Amino acid sequence: MFKIINLSKLNSITVFLGFTAMIVILSISINTFYWSDDYAFMVKLNQKGVLENCIYGYNTWDGRFLTLAAFFQGFLLHYVKIEVVTFFWTITFVLSCFFLVKILQQELKIKTNKQVFFWFLLTTIFWLGCYQHFSETVYWGTGGIYSLDLLLGAIWIYCYSKLNVNDFTISKKIYFILFSFIVGATTQNLTIALLSLIFIDIIINFLKKEKQTIGFYSLLFIVVFGGMLFISLAPGNFTRIEKTGISSIDLSFLSLIKGFLQVGFAYAKISIVLILLSIIVAVGMVLIIMPNAKLTTKSLIFFPRNKILFIKFLSDYKWLFVSLSTILPFIIAPGLAFPRTALFFMYFLLLFIITFVYKLFSIDEKQIVSTNFKAISVNIMFSFIFIIAIGFGVYNFIKGTELKKFISSREQLLQKSKGKTVTLKLVNPEMESSCYDITDLSFIENEKVAWRRLRLEEYYKVKKIIVEE
Repeated sequence: MFKIINLSKLNSITVFLGFTAMIVILSISINTFYWSDDYAFMVKLNQKGVLENCIYGYNTWDGRFLTLAAFFQGFLLHYVKIEVVTFFWTITFVLSCFFLVKILQQELKIKTNKQVFFWFLLTTIFWLGCYQHFSETVYWGTGGIYSLDLLLGAIWIYCYSKLNVNDFTISKKIYFILFSFIVGATTQNLTIALLSLIFIDIIINFLKKEKQTIGFYSLLFIVVFGGMLFISLAPGNFTRIEKTGISSIDLSFLSLIKGFLQVGFAYAKISIVLILLSIIVAVGMVLIIMPNAKLTTKSLIFFPRNKILFIKFLSDYKWLFVSLSTILPFIIAPGLAFPRTALFFMYFLLLFIITFVYKLFSIDEKQIVSTNFKAISVNIMFSFIFIIAIGFGVYNFIKGTELKKFISSREQLLQKSKGKTVTLKLVNPEMESSCYDITDLSFIENEKVAWRRLRLEEYYKVKKIIVEE
Protein backbone atom coordinates (compact mmCIF):
# COMPACT_ATOMS: atom_id res chain seq x y z
CA MET A 1 0.00 0.00 0.00
CA PHE A 2 2.71 2.49 1.03
CA LYS A 3 4.72 1.74 -2.12
CA ILE A 4 2.07 3.29 -4.35
CA ILE A 5 1.91 6.52 -2.33
CA ASN A 6 4.00 9.36 -3.75
CA LEU A 7 5.89 10.74 -0.74
CA SER A 8 6.71 14.04 -2.44
CA LYS A 9 3.05 14.73 -3.20
CA LEU A 10 2.04 13.65 0.30
CA ASN A 11 4.58 16.10 1.77
CA SER A 12 3.12 18.89 -0.35
CA ILE A 13 -0.42 18.03 0.74
CA THR A 14 0.61 18.03 4.43
CA VAL A 15 2.35 21.40 4.08
CA PHE A 16 -0.69 22.81 2.26
CA LEU A 17 -2.98 21.58 5.05
CA GLY A 18 -0.67 23.18 7.61
CA PHE A 19 -0.73 26.48 5.73
CA THR A 20 -4.53 26.27 5.48
CA ALA A 21 -4.77 25.68 9.23
CA MET A 22 -2.71 28.83 9.81
CA ILE A 23 -5.02 30.85 7.53
CA VAL A 24 -8.07 29.55 9.41
CA ILE A 25 -6.50 30.44 12.77
CA LEU A 26 -5.85 33.99 11.55
CA SER A 27 -9.25 34.39 9.88
CA ILE A 28 -11.17 33.80 13.12
CA SER A 29 -10.47 37.45 14.00
CA ILE A 30 -12.85 38.58 11.23
CA ASN A 31 -15.89 37.85 13.42
CA THR A 32 -14.59 39.27 16.69
CA PHE A 33 -16.36 42.05 18.56
CA TYR A 34 -16.12 44.29 21.63
CA TRP A 35 -17.33 42.82 24.91
CA SER A 36 -16.92 43.04 28.68
CA ASP A 37 -13.69 44.88 29.68
CA ASP A 38 -13.29 46.35 26.19
CA TYR A 39 -15.95 48.98 26.88
CA ALA A 40 -14.49 49.88 30.28
CA PHE A 41 -11.08 50.33 28.66
CA MET A 42 -12.43 52.43 25.81
CA VAL A 43 -14.36 54.72 28.16
CA LYS A 44 -11.13 55.51 30.06
CA LEU A 45 -9.14 55.83 26.83
CA ASN A 46 -11.67 58.35 25.46
CA GLN A 47 -11.40 60.34 28.68
CA LYS A 48 -7.65 60.25 29.24
CA GLY A 49 -5.85 59.09 26.10
CA VAL A 50 -3.47 56.16 25.86
CA LEU A 51 -0.45 57.23 27.91
CA GLU A 52 -2.39 59.02 30.66
CA ASN A 53 -4.67 56.00 31.00
CA CYS A 54 -1.63 53.73 31.45
CA ILE A 55 -0.36 55.96 34.25
CA TYR A 56 -3.84 56.21 35.78
CA GLY A 57 -4.28 52.42 35.73
CA TYR A 58 -0.84 51.91 37.28
CA ASN A 59 -1.78 54.15 40.19
CA THR A 60 -5.38 53.01 40.69
CA TRP A 61 -5.79 49.36 39.64
CA ASP A 62 -2.89 47.25 38.29
CA GLY A 63 0.83 47.74 37.78
CA ARG A 64 0.64 45.96 34.44
CA PHE A 65 -1.07 49.06 32.99
CA LEU A 66 2.27 50.87 32.71
CA THR A 67 4.04 48.36 30.45
CA LEU A 68 4.99 48.21 26.80
CA ALA A 69 2.30 45.60 26.08
CA ALA A 70 -0.36 47.66 27.87
CA PHE A 71 0.57 50.71 25.79
CA PHE A 72 0.02 48.69 22.60
CA GLN A 73 -3.24 47.37 24.04
CA GLY A 74 -4.51 50.87 24.77
CA PHE A 75 -3.34 52.25 21.43
CA LEU A 76 -5.05 49.46 19.46
CA LEU A 77 -8.33 49.65 21.38
CA HIS A 78 -8.41 53.43 21.04
CA TYR A 79 -7.49 53.82 17.37
CA VAL A 80 -8.06 50.52 15.55
CA LYS A 81 -11.14 48.45 14.70
CA ILE A 82 -11.66 45.40 16.88
CA GLU A 83 -11.18 42.94 14.00
CA VAL A 84 -7.73 44.41 13.33
CA VAL A 85 -6.92 44.41 17.04
CA THR A 86 -7.59 40.69 17.42
CA PHE A 87 -5.82 39.99 14.12
CA PHE A 88 -2.74 41.64 15.63
CA TRP A 89 -3.08 39.50 18.77
CA THR A 90 -3.41 36.39 16.59
CA ILE A 91 -0.23 37.34 14.74
CA THR A 92 1.61 37.60 18.06
CA PHE A 93 0.24 34.18 19.11
CA VAL A 94 1.44 32.62 15.84
CA LEU A 95 4.85 34.32 16.08
CA SER A 96 5.27 32.97 19.62
CA CYS A 97 5.15 29.50 18.08
CA PHE A 98 7.70 30.52 15.44
CA PHE A 99 10.11 31.43 18.22
CA LEU A 100 9.18 28.18 19.95
CA VAL A 101 10.63 26.37 16.92
CA LYS A 102 13.75 28.56 17.06
CA ILE A 103 14.18 27.83 20.77
CA LEU A 104 13.80 24.09 20.14
CA GLN A 105 16.39 24.24 17.38
CA GLN A 106 18.78 26.03 19.71
CA GLU A 107 18.01 23.77 22.68
CA LEU A 108 18.23 20.46 20.82
CA LYS A 109 20.80 21.55 18.20
CA ILE A 110 18.41 20.52 15.42
CA LYS A 111 19.43 21.17 11.83
CA THR A 112 16.45 20.81 9.53
CA ASN A 113 14.97 22.36 6.41
CA LYS A 114 11.46 21.85 7.79
CA GLN A 115 11.47 24.86 10.10
CA VAL A 116 8.41 26.47 8.47
CA PHE A 117 6.50 23.18 8.50
CA PHE A 118 7.28 22.66 12.20
CA TRP A 119 6.07 26.23 12.78
CA PHE A 120 2.72 25.37 11.18
CA LEU A 121 2.55 22.15 13.19
CA LEU A 122 3.38 23.55 16.64
CA THR A 123 1.13 26.58 16.10
CA THR A 124 -1.74 24.25 15.22
CA ILE A 125 -1.39 21.96 18.25
CA PHE A 126 -0.80 24.89 20.62
CA TRP A 127 -3.91 26.59 19.24
CA LEU A 128 -5.98 23.42 19.61
CA GLY A 129 -4.56 22.85 23.09
CA CYS A 130 -5.59 26.38 24.13
CA TYR A 131 -9.20 25.95 23.02
CA GLN A 132 -10.53 26.50 26.55
CA HIS A 133 -9.20 30.04 26.79
CA PHE A 134 -8.16 31.40 23.37
CA SER A 135 -11.44 33.34 23.18
CA GLU A 136 -9.84 35.45 25.95
CA THR A 137 -6.10 35.20 25.23
CA VAL A 138 -6.19 35.61 21.43
CA TYR A 139 -9.59 36.65 20.07
CA TRP A 140 -10.42 39.35 22.62
CA GLY A 141 -9.48 43.01 22.41
CA THR A 142 -8.53 43.27 26.08
CA GLY A 143 -7.25 39.75 26.78
CA GLY A 144 -5.10 39.51 23.66
CA ILE A 145 -2.39 41.30 25.61
CA TYR A 146 -1.54 37.83 26.99
CA SER A 147 -0.46 36.76 23.50
CA LEU A 148 1.72 39.86 23.11
CA ASP A 149 3.30 39.19 26.52
CA LEU A 150 3.94 35.60 25.41
CA LEU A 151 5.64 36.79 22.22
CA LEU A 152 7.90 39.16 24.17
CA GLY A 153 8.78 36.30 26.52
CA ALA A 154 9.47 33.94 23.60
CA ILE A 155 11.75 36.48 21.90
CA TRP A 156 13.58 37.03 25.18
CA ILE A 157 14.12 33.28 25.68
CA TYR A 158 15.41 32.87 22.14
CA CYS A 159 17.89 35.72 22.61
CA TYR A 160 18.83 34.28 26.00
CA SER A 161 19.46 30.85 24.48
CA LYS A 162 21.69 32.47 21.86
CA LEU A 163 23.53 34.14 24.73
CA ASN A 164 24.46 30.71 26.03
CA VAL A 165 26.07 29.83 22.70
CA ASN A 166 27.40 33.01 21.16
CA ASP A 167 29.43 35.76 22.78
CA PHE A 168 27.41 38.96 22.73
CA THR A 169 29.16 42.29 22.19
CA ILE A 170 28.98 44.87 24.98
CA SER A 171 26.38 46.91 23.08
CA LYS A 172 24.20 43.83 22.48
CA LYS A 173 24.41 42.94 26.16
CA ILE A 174 23.28 46.46 27.11
CA TYR A 175 20.33 46.26 24.71
CA PHE A 176 19.44 42.82 26.04
CA ILE A 177 19.54 44.07 29.63
CA LEU A 178 17.14 46.90 28.74
CA PHE A 179 14.89 44.43 26.92
CA SER A 180 15.05 42.15 29.97
CA PHE A 181 13.57 44.89 32.15
CA ILE A 182 10.77 45.47 29.62
CA VAL A 183 9.94 41.76 29.51
CA GLY A 184 10.29 41.49 33.29
CA ALA A 185 7.58 44.15 33.52
CA THR A 186 4.94 42.23 31.56
CA THR A 187 2.93 39.98 33.86
CA GLN A 188 4.01 38.18 37.02
CA ASN A 189 3.41 34.56 36.03
CA LEU A 190 5.51 35.01 32.88
CA THR A 191 8.25 36.95 34.65
CA ILE A 192 8.64 34.35 37.37
CA ALA A 193 9.12 31.71 34.66
CA LEU A 194 12.00 33.72 33.19
CA LEU A 195 13.49 34.16 36.65
CA SER A 196 13.27 30.40 37.20
CA LEU A 197 15.07 29.77 33.91
CA ILE A 198 17.91 32.15 34.81
CA PHE A 199 18.16 30.72 38.35
CA ILE A 200 18.46 27.15 37.03
CA ASP A 201 21.21 28.22 34.63
CA ILE A 202 23.04 29.99 37.46
CA ILE A 203 22.99 26.75 39.47
CA ILE A 204 24.20 24.73 36.47
CA ASN A 205 27.04 27.17 35.76
CA PHE A 206 27.98 27.22 39.45
CA LEU A 207 28.19 23.42 39.53
CA LYS A 208 30.23 23.46 36.32
CA LYS A 209 32.47 26.15 37.87
CA GLU A 210 31.87 28.47 34.92
CA LYS A 211 32.20 31.58 37.05
CA GLN A 212 32.69 33.94 34.12
CA THR A 213 29.01 33.62 33.13
CA ILE A 214 27.46 33.64 36.60
CA GLY A 215 27.99 37.39 37.01
CA PHE A 216 26.08 38.33 33.86
CA TYR A 217 23.29 35.84 34.57
CA SER A 218 22.99 37.27 38.09
CA LEU A 219 22.70 40.76 36.60
CA LEU A 220 19.96 39.52 34.25
CA PHE A 221 18.14 37.98 37.21
CA ILE A 222 18.25 41.29 39.09
CA VAL A 223 17.05 43.27 36.06
CA VAL A 224 14.14 40.90 35.30
CA PHE A 225 13.25 40.83 38.99
CA GLY A 226 13.34 44.64 38.98
CA GLY A 227 10.83 44.63 36.14
CA MET A 228 8.55 42.37 38.15
CA LEU A 229 8.88 44.65 41.19
CA PHE A 230 7.95 47.64 39.01
CA ILE A 231 4.55 46.15 38.21
CA SER A 232 4.06 44.35 41.54
CA LEU A 233 4.67 47.35 43.83
CA ALA A 234 2.44 49.71 41.86
CA PRO A 235 0.03 51.75 44.04
CA GLY A 236 -2.88 50.41 42.03
CA ASN A 237 -2.20 46.83 43.12
CA PHE A 238 -2.83 47.68 46.76
CA THR A 239 -6.00 49.56 45.85
CA ARG A 240 -7.18 46.52 43.90
CA ILE A 241 -6.43 44.22 46.86
CA GLU A 242 -8.59 46.37 49.12
CA LYS A 243 -11.50 46.54 46.65
CA THR A 244 -11.50 42.83 45.82
CA GLY A 245 -10.96 41.58 49.37
CA ILE A 246 -7.84 39.61 48.51
CA SER A 247 -6.11 41.01 51.60
CA SER A 248 -7.64 38.25 53.77
CA ILE A 249 -5.25 35.50 52.71
CA ASP A 250 -3.63 32.59 54.54
CA LEU A 251 0.16 32.52 54.16
CA SER A 252 0.73 29.31 56.12
CA PHE A 253 2.88 26.63 54.48
CA LEU A 254 -0.03 24.21 54.29
CA SER A 255 -2.23 26.82 52.63
CA LEU A 256 0.46 27.65 50.04
CA ILE A 257 0.93 23.97 49.17
CA LYS A 258 -2.83 23.59 48.88
CA GLY A 259 -2.99 26.64 46.59
CA PHE A 260 -0.18 25.29 44.41
CA LEU A 261 -1.86 21.89 44.03
CA GLN A 262 -5.26 23.49 43.38
CA VAL A 263 -3.97 25.74 40.59
CA GLY A 264 -1.63 23.06 39.26
CA PHE A 265 -4.45 20.55 38.96
CA ALA A 266 -6.67 23.15 37.24
CA TYR A 267 -3.90 24.02 34.77
CA ALA A 268 -3.16 20.35 34.08
CA LYS A 269 -6.85 19.70 33.44
CA ILE A 270 -6.98 22.57 30.95
CA SER A 271 -3.83 21.24 29.26
CA ILE A 272 -4.89 17.61 28.66
CA VAL A 273 -5.51 18.06 24.92
CA LEU A 274 -2.21 19.91 24.52
CA ILE A 275 -0.30 17.22 26.42
CA LEU A 276 -1.67 14.43 24.22
CA LEU A 277 -1.05 16.34 20.99
CA SER A 278 2.44 17.35 22.13
CA ILE A 279 3.50 13.77 22.77
CA ILE A 280 2.16 12.60 19.39
CA VAL A 281 3.77 15.47 17.51
CA ALA A 282 7.08 15.13 19.39
CA VAL A 283 7.37 11.48 18.34
CA GLY A 284 6.48 12.42 14.77
CA MET A 285 9.14 15.15 14.73
CA VAL A 286 11.74 12.65 15.96
CA LEU A 287 10.84 10.22 13.16
CA ILE A 288 11.23 13.01 10.58
CA ILE A 289 14.52 14.38 11.92
CA MET A 290 16.03 11.03 12.99
CA PRO A 291 14.47 8.18 10.95
CA ASN A 292 16.84 5.66 12.56
CA ALA A 293 16.02 6.81 16.10
CA LYS A 294 16.04 4.33 18.95
CA LEU A 295 14.15 4.77 22.24
CA THR A 296 16.50 5.09 25.22
CA THR A 297 14.45 5.85 28.34
CA LYS A 298 17.39 5.31 30.70
CA SER A 299 19.00 8.52 29.50
CA LEU A 300 16.32 10.71 31.11
CA ILE A 301 14.83 8.61 33.88
CA PHE A 302 17.37 8.46 36.71
CA PHE A 303 18.10 9.63 40.23
CA PRO A 304 20.53 12.60 40.38
CA ARG A 305 22.89 10.97 42.89
CA ASN A 306 25.98 13.02 42.02
CA LYS A 307 26.92 16.45 40.69
CA ILE A 308 27.17 15.38 37.06
CA LEU A 309 23.77 13.68 37.14
CA PHE A 310 22.25 16.65 39.00
CA ILE A 311 23.47 19.00 36.25
CA LYS A 312 21.94 16.68 33.65
CA PHE A 313 18.72 16.49 35.69
CA LEU A 314 18.41 20.29 35.78
CA SER A 315 19.18 20.57 32.06
CA ASP A 316 16.67 17.89 31.07
CA TYR A 317 13.82 19.03 33.32
CA LYS A 318 14.32 22.79 33.43
CA TRP A 319 11.35 23.56 31.15
CA LEU A 320 9.07 21.53 33.41
CA PHE A 321 10.25 23.56 36.41
CA VAL A 322 9.81 26.77 34.41
CA SER A 323 6.26 25.71 33.50
CA LEU A 324 5.38 24.87 37.10
CA SER A 325 6.82 28.16 38.33
CA THR A 326 4.06 30.06 36.49
CA ILE A 327 1.67 28.74 39.15
CA LEU A 328 3.49 30.46 42.02
CA PRO A 329 1.90 33.96 41.75
CA PHE A 330 -1.53 32.38 42.34
CA ILE A 331 -0.85 30.11 45.31
CA ILE A 332 -1.93 32.80 47.78
CA ALA A 333 -5.14 33.48 45.84
CA PRO A 334 -6.08 30.49 43.64
CA GLY A 335 -9.33 32.22 42.68
CA LEU A 336 -7.34 34.65 40.51
CA ALA A 337 -5.96 31.81 38.35
CA PHE A 338 -8.45 32.13 35.50
CA PRO A 339 -8.12 29.75 32.52
CA ARG A 340 -6.45 32.52 30.48
CA THR A 341 -3.58 32.71 33.00
CA ALA A 342 -2.63 29.13 32.01
CA LEU A 343 -1.29 30.34 28.63
CA PHE A 344 2.32 30.62 29.84
CA PHE A 345 2.14 27.33 31.77
CA MET A 346 1.00 25.59 28.59
CA TYR A 347 3.65 27.20 26.39
CA PHE A 348 6.50 26.02 28.60
CA LEU A 349 4.83 22.65 29.09
CA LEU A 350 4.76 22.20 25.31
CA LEU A 351 8.43 23.16 25.19
CA PHE A 352 9.23 20.60 27.90
CA ILE A 353 7.31 17.74 26.29
CA ILE A 354 8.93 18.26 22.88
CA THR A 355 12.46 18.45 24.33
CA PHE A 356 11.88 15.56 26.76
CA VAL A 357 10.49 13.19 24.12
CA TYR A 358 13.19 14.18 21.63
CA LYS A 359 15.93 13.38 24.17
CA LEU A 360 14.41 9.95 24.77
CA PHE A 361 15.64 8.92 21.32
CA SER A 362 19.11 8.49 19.91
CA ILE A 363 20.38 7.59 16.44
CA ASP A 364 20.98 3.89 15.97
CA GLU A 365 23.34 3.39 13.04
CA LYS A 366 22.76 -0.38 13.07
CA GLN A 367 19.00 -0.13 12.82
CA ILE A 368 17.70 -0.67 9.28
CA VAL A 369 14.23 0.81 8.81
CA SER A 370 11.95 1.80 5.99
CA THR A 371 12.23 5.58 6.14
CA ASN A 372 9.59 5.82 3.43
CA PHE A 373 7.11 3.93 5.60
CA LYS A 374 7.83 6.18 8.60
CA ALA A 375 7.66 9.38 6.56
CA ILE A 376 4.30 8.42 5.03
CA SER A 377 2.89 7.40 8.42
CA VAL A 378 3.99 10.66 10.04
CA ASN A 379 2.61 12.76 7.17
CA ILE A 380 -0.76 11.03 7.42
CA MET A 381 -0.79 11.61 11.19
CA PHE A 382 0.13 15.29 10.85
CA SER A 383 -2.38 15.77 8.03
CA PHE A 384 -5.09 14.36 10.28
CA ILE A 385 -4.18 16.90 13.00
CA PHE A 386 -4.31 19.76 10.47
CA ILE A 387 -7.69 18.57 9.15
CA ILE A 388 -9.10 18.50 12.71
CA ALA A 389 -7.85 22.06 13.28
CA ILE A 390 -9.27 23.29 9.97
CA GLY A 391 -12.65 21.67 10.65
CA PHE A 392 -12.73 23.05 14.20
CA GLY A 393 -11.79 26.52 12.96
CA VAL A 394 -14.32 26.57 10.12
CA TYR A 395 -17.07 25.43 12.50
CA ASN A 396 -16.19 28.25 14.89
CA PHE A 397 -16.01 30.76 12.05
CA ILE A 398 -19.53 29.85 10.91
CA LYS A 399 -20.84 30.10 14.47
CA GLY A 400 -19.06 33.43 14.88
CA THR A 401 -20.72 34.88 11.80
CA GLU A 402 -24.13 34.50 13.41
CA LEU A 403 -22.96 35.93 16.73
CA LYS A 404 -21.22 38.84 14.99
CA LYS A 405 -24.50 39.81 13.29
CA PHE A 406 -26.28 39.80 16.65
CA ILE A 407 -23.62 41.93 18.36
CA SER A 408 -23.50 44.35 15.38
CA SER A 409 -27.27 44.86 15.48
CA ARG A 410 -27.03 45.54 19.22
CA GLU A 411 -24.28 48.11 18.65
CA GLN A 412 -26.31 49.83 15.93
CA LEU A 413 -29.28 50.07 18.29
CA LEU A 414 -27.11 51.57 21.04
CA GLN A 415 -25.59 54.09 18.64
CA LYS A 416 -29.08 55.29 17.72
CA SER A 417 -30.23 55.50 21.35
CA LYS A 418 -27.99 58.25 22.72
CA GLY A 419 -29.69 59.80 25.78
CA LYS A 420 -32.51 57.23 25.64
CA THR A 421 -33.53 54.12 27.54
CA VAL A 422 -32.92 51.02 25.44
CA THR A 423 -33.87 47.36 25.88
CA LEU A 424 -31.31 44.71 24.95
CA LYS A 425 -31.68 40.96 24.63
CA LEU A 426 -29.09 38.62 26.05
CA VAL A 427 -26.93 36.57 23.70
CA ASN A 428 -28.36 33.15 23.02
CA PRO A 429 -25.75 30.70 24.44
CA GLU A 430 -26.23 28.53 21.35
CA MET A 431 -24.59 31.28 19.28
CA GLU A 432 -21.36 31.02 21.26
CA SER A 433 -18.41 28.72 20.54
CA SER A 434 -14.85 28.14 21.74
CA CYS A 435 -13.40 30.98 19.64
CA TYR A 436 -16.34 33.33 20.22
CA ASP A 437 -17.16 32.96 23.89
CA ILE A 438 -18.60 36.05 25.60
CA THR A 439 -19.33 37.32 29.09
CA ASP A 440 -22.61 39.05 28.37
CA LEU A 441 -24.80 41.42 30.35
CA SER A 442 -26.77 39.82 33.16
CA PHE A 443 -30.54 39.58 33.53
CA ILE A 444 -30.14 39.42 37.32
CA GLU A 445 -27.63 42.04 38.43
CA ASN A 446 -25.44 42.37 41.50
CA GLU A 447 -22.41 44.47 42.40
CA LYS A 448 -20.02 42.09 40.62
CA VAL A 449 -21.73 42.27 37.20
CA ALA A 450 -23.47 45.69 37.17
CA TRP A 451 -20.32 47.38 35.85
CA ARG A 452 -20.76 45.69 32.47
CA ARG A 453 -24.06 47.46 31.89
CA LEU A 454 -22.80 50.74 33.37
CA ARG A 455 -19.73 50.85 31.12
CA LEU A 456 -21.85 50.04 28.08
CA GLU A 457 -24.22 52.88 28.98
CA GLU A 458 -21.28 55.22 29.48
CA TYR A 459 -19.58 54.26 26.22
CA TYR A 460 -22.69 54.68 24.04
CA LYS A 461 -24.05 57.57 26.19
CA VAL A 462 -27.49 55.99 26.59
CA LYS A 463 -29.68 56.92 29.53
CA LYS A 464 -30.30 53.35 30.73
CA ILE A 465 -30.05 49.78 29.44
CA ILE A 466 -32.80 47.34 30.35
CA VAL A 467 -31.84 43.70 29.90
CA GLU A 468 -34.39 41.09 28.92
CA GLU A 469 -33.98 37.35 28.30
